[in-house]
Amino acid sequence: MCASRSNAKENGVTATVATARSARHTHVVSVDWEKLCAVASAEVEATVSALPKPLRVRAGGLPVTFERRPNAGLQADGIEPDTLGLFTGAEFAEEGNVPLPPQIILFLENLRDFA
Repeated sequence: MCASRSNAKENGVTATVATARSARHTHVVSVDWEKLCAVASAEVEATVSALPKPLRVRAGGLPVTFERRPNAGLQADGIEPDTLGLFTGAEFAEEGNVPLPPQIILFLENLRDFA
């Protein structure tokens, strides 16, 4: 299985899309994933755009990562397989000398199934 990441930045919103493909995945699955990512990107952009300006400026620099579902490592850390999203890192109030930058991870297949 091969994994790739791509970044897109529009209106100050950075979204990272995690994709995985193998010989068993069909073109239809890939197209569905790409469509799901496009819908999610548009929703993230609209949500950030609707925030009050001071918060919008802060949130605009926060990376949003799209993954299908929580991976085995996250599940081993106690994240449930049906989790919709996850914020990792320090909150704005706790910023300073932190080991990793904050990010939001959205589990798109779980969100689709929930909707």
